[in-house]
Amino acid sequence: MRAKHLSHYFSLAGILMATAIGFIVFSYDKNFQLALISSCSISYFVWGIVHHIIHKDLKLEIIFEYLVVAAIGFVIGVSVIFRS
Repeated sequence: MRAKHLSHYFSLAGILMATAIGFIVFSYDKNFQLALISSCSISYFVWGIVHHIIHKDLKLEIIFEYLVVAAIGFVIGVSVIFRS
């Protein structure tokens, strides 16, 4: 990872940390947790697209990869929220 990319990764880390903290703090509200997981998945997808647009290396495969990872994260998050 190059130093010029560091600010991009800090913003991604901020999105993920805010989601994790919110997930723990609002453990009593499953609907809010679902909103957090949804927002995080969408934010991750958009972050990835914007990151690659800035670096001028966006390809269809990269879009698909971010979409799949966001979807897997969403499914895992939902399964954690609604576990028996």
